[in-house]
Amino acid sequence: MTITYGLYAGAEGRRYALNRYRQFRWEQGHSSGPDVVPPKLLSRDNHKSEVTLENAGVEEFMLYLTPADGSGYEMCAGRTPLCALGCLGHGPRYDIDKVARGRLMKTLFFNECRNEFLTLLASELHRISLRTDVDDVRVRLNGTSDVGWEQFCPALFEGNPRIKFMDYTKIYGRMRQFLAGKMPPNYRLVYSVSELTPDWRVKQLLEWGAVCAIVFDVKKDDPLPEEWLNYPVIDGDLHDDLWRDYEVGGVVRGLRAKQPMAGKVEFLGFVKQVPRGQHPNRGVAIEIGSKA
Repeated sequence: MTITYGLYAGAEGRRYALNRYRQFRWEQGHSSGPDVVPPKLLSRDNHKSEVTLENAGVEEFMLYLTPADGSGYEMCAGRTPLCALGCLGHGPRYDIDKVARGRLMKTLFFNECRNEFLTLLASELHRISLRTDVDDVRVRLNGTSDVGWEQFCPALFEGNPRIKFMDYTKIYGRMRQFLAGKMPPNYRLVYSVSELTPDWRVKQLLEWGAVCAIVFDVKKDDPLPEEWLNYPVIDGDLHDDLWRDYEVGGVVRGLRAKQPMAGKVEFLGFVKQVPRGQHPNRGVAIEIGSKA
C-alpha cells in the first residue's frame, strides 16, 4: 500500500514547516533559533548540468540527497553493488564535508518530517513555476536518489503543470509505469542500465520507446559507438535534457565512464566495453527531432 503525503497549505503551512525544521536541527544536535532557515532544497551547483544544459538552452534544478542507505534510510531501492560503489564515499556517517552534511540533513528531514519537507519543496517549485522562462527549466528530484515521488506526493507534479520534471531510475517497475502512461504528463524517466540488467530487458525497453542510459568505456574526447544492441546511441554528454531525448525515443543515451569508474577493472559490467569493431573511430550525432 502506497502512502500519499499531503502538503501544509499557504504561508501559514510554510511557517509551520520552517519552525519544524529548526526544531529538527536542534534534535540533531545542530544550532537552531529563529534566524536559522533551511538551505534551498533545489540547487544548480552541479557543474555537469551547467555545462551540458547550456547546449540545450535550458536551466536545471536538482534535489541532492544522501544516496543509497548512507543516511540510515534507503534512498535508492534499485541500486546495485557497482552503482553504490561508484557513488558512495567511505568513512563514518559524519566524517564528511559540508556539502555532504547538508545533503544528509535534508535526507533525514525528508524521512522523519515528510510532510514538512514536501511543503518546503512545493514552495520552491511554486516559485520556479512562476518564472516567465519556465518552459526552459528542468527539475530533477532524484539528483542522487531514486525515489518514487509520483507515488507518495503526486501533488508536486499536479500543482506545477508548467514545470518539466525528469529523472533517471534503476527501478524497472517505475519505468514500466512511465511507459504505460501512468506517470504525471510533465515527468520523463530514463532507465539507467547496470551490471545486473540483462540485454533482453534493455532491448525490450528500447522497443517500447524508452531511453536507456548506458555507461561506456570510452575516453572523454573519443566518440561513442554508433549503436548498441542494434539501437542508435546518442551522446548523453552533450546535454542533460532528458525531455529532448524523448523527441526521438527508443535510443541509448550513451555516457562516457568518469571517475571513480573510468579505467577501473572492478566496474566492468556496469561500464560496458565497446567491441573492437565499434570502438571510437566512429560515432554518430543524432539530430534530435528526427528518427535515426
